[in-house]
Amino acid sequence: MRKLLSLLLILLVFTGVLFAEELPGTATLNLATIVAEQVYHGFFSSLESISFDEDQAVNNTVSGVAPNASNVDFGYYALYINLPTQVKVGFTLNSLTTTAGDDLWYVPYKLSVSQAGQDGVRFGESFFTAKTFGSDSTPTVGGNDPLASLGGDVLTTSGSGNGYIALKLTASFNSGNLELIPSGSYSGSIVASITTP
Repeated sequence: MRKLLSLLLILLVFTGVLFAEELPGTATLNLATIVAEQVYHGFFSSLESISFDEDQAVNNTVSGVAPNASNVDFGYYALYINLPTQVKVGFTLNSLTTTAGDDLWYVPYKLSVSQAGQDGVRFGESFFTAKTFGSDSTPTVGGNDPLASLGGDVLTTSGSGNGYIALKLTASFNSGNLELIPSGSYSGSIVASITTP
């Protein structure tokens, strides 16, 4: 009886193989997406106020600058990037200026830049080395801006992936400036530019 059952089972399997339909091959679902390139940067009053939304470059104003003080808070510069390539950030410094009569006055400053925060995979805690630009020399009258050539390269990115870095900006002016400069409304700027290295 066992032999008969075994023989029937073999016959059933063999018949199933003979009359089975051919099964289709594998099916593949391909996935694709594009991650948009993003480079945002700008100037902010505090770490908490750093937000880029849809603005690629954010401007800011620091009012009430004391042109004879040291450690003047100029806020923060921040950069967010997800490019697979590298970029370089440079600062162009422009002295505080005013016109008094026929004279154009320049009040230079020394800018100190230090790392204040970072996030993502591109910038580590020790990515940035503190830098100083400009000069806290005495004011000048006429001629060219004494800070015109004293800006420079702030940082060059490395690696890949996304990343954010915030840099603290602090300025120092010559302590004797108020004894030298005329009254008036003064304005100056720091211009951040992004280029390829």
